[in-house]
Amino acid sequence: MSKALIVCRKCGREVPDGRFCKFCGNPLETEEHIAVEDTGSDLVTDLKTDETSMDETHEVSLPEFDIEVDGMDHRSLASILSRSELDVLQSDLDSIIEQTQAIRQALNLDHADKALLKSRAEDLKIHFDATKIRRAELSDFDSKLKMEESSERLAREQTRLEKLEEIKPSLDSEVYKEQREEILVSMKAFRHELEALVKTGKAWRKALAKKRKEIERNLNRLEAKHKIGDISDSHYESSKRHIERSIRILDGGFRILEEVIESAEQTLKA
Repeated sequence: MSKALIVCRKCGREVPDGRFCKFCGNPLETEEHIAVEDTGSDLVTDLKTDETSMDETHEVSLPEFDIEVDGMDHRSLASILSRSELDVLQSDLDSIIEQTQAIRQALNLDHADKALLKSRAEDLKIHFDATKIRRAELSDFDSKLKMEESSERLAREQTRLEKLEEIKPSLDSEVYKEQREEILVSMKAFRHELEALVKTGKAWRKALAKKRKEIERNLNRLEAKHKIGDISDSHYESSKRHIERSIRILDGGFRILEEVIESAEQTLKA
């Protein structure tokens, strides 16, 4: 017989009745105790307040990107783009270091334009420092997708079930049934959650592909304007670098999302 489910006052999840919450470890209160204190409405209010506070904190700490994707929330988009941009930033830093080393070698040449080279080196130093600051900002951002977190939770429950089966011979039959029922209830909830998140992820994947086509059109428009003389060479080169960099970051984000979806689907199949 399944245990009654109660709401943990700490994390807000429904869990089997017992002494402690199986998710956060907080001591549980029975439905009778909660009814006596008449705290049901306060609990809902507190949970909503906590969720709002967390969302506000996350919004404040989100790194900024100049890419927006229809149908994808800012935090999830920032999650994949931040990881992708970190790869691009590392490539940028490697390129800056190579250019700086080349300038140092050129300064040793007899006929080198030292003023020009030093000016170029100073520009590279500014770019290098700005890139390091951006890298630090993105590195500090907690960039896990909800799909990844849900997949990890389901995988942990699957591992728990496997371990339970291993020790089954040493357990009392009632204890085994009780533990197995508890794990299966959790697995069902996490599986349902993950299936929904995978579905959402696939919708995001289509939206990212659509966004890439949009950016490619912008690049094509830029090239057309340059060829007919509407914009200068310097404006064209600068804008082209910016757009191509956005495409690199977007492509990286697409690959990351693909990997997360694939991993989640493997977890669901297990």
